[in-house]
Amino acid sequence: MVASCKQTVSVLGVKLGPNPPCSRETTIHYSFDYAQQVHYRCDPLQPGPIYFLVPRKCGVFGVCCEGVPQQVNYLIDEAHCSSKGSIAVISYLHHFFSQYGLGVPL
Repeated sequence: MVASCKQTVSVLGVKLGPNPPCSRETTIHYSFDYAQQVHYRCDPLQPGPIYFLVPRKCGVFGVCCEGVPQQVNYLIDEAHCSSKGSIAVISYLHHFFSQYGLGVPL
């Protein structure tokens, strides 16, 4: 399925970007999942190595179109992440398809 997706994308010459919905009659394979959290210090002016004790966390949600060798990652700060439930996933996917979708029917 991924090989046929790559072939379809190369024939059509499409790229990730805001394409009109349902503008192409083809099938594209997408993968998406949460990745592990990324830790970073929250105050760069804080003296000493104390930020290693309590780093700030950032969640990563990635969406990959298998035919196009590109991936879009969403970085979610721990203060704004309410859950990793279905509503959050649908929100990220809705934004992805409206801004980066290839215009295929879902």
